[in-house]
Amino acid sequence: MDTRRIAKEYRLHQWSQIMQERSGSGLSIKEFCKQRGIHQNTYYYWQRKLRNAASEKMMGIEAQETSDSSEVGLVPKGWAVCEQGPPKGSPSIIPIKIGKCQVLTDEHTSPEALDKVCRVLVDLC
Repeated sequence: MDTRRIAKEYRLHQWSQIMQERSGSGLSIKEFCKQRGIHQNTYYYWQRKLRNAASEKMMGIEAQETSDSSEVGLVPKGWAVCEQGPPKGSPSIIPIKIGKCQVLTDEHTSPEALDKVCRVLVDLC
């Protein structure tokens, strides 16, 4: 039994509930944290941890070579590296913006992957 993994999942679940409660409260993060006695840095730390865990789980991140063969980066399967704004001369690229996050899609994007990504972004933003 991997107790560290179980403890990590438990803490992520707890903070997920706290983030959902804050989102439903209509309060700003600052006001919510003040009322709950949570330090804002702690809130943002766990928010980042949840986003990372969600993207790893939901998108099946794997290493892929970028267009420059000397660079290797982590890119979700079936997605392209997102640059600032859509690439020039690519009318089939559709940018989707949810909160401060932006995802670029095209005709090859899996509808299932897009649905999962959008759900995660909506929950986290």
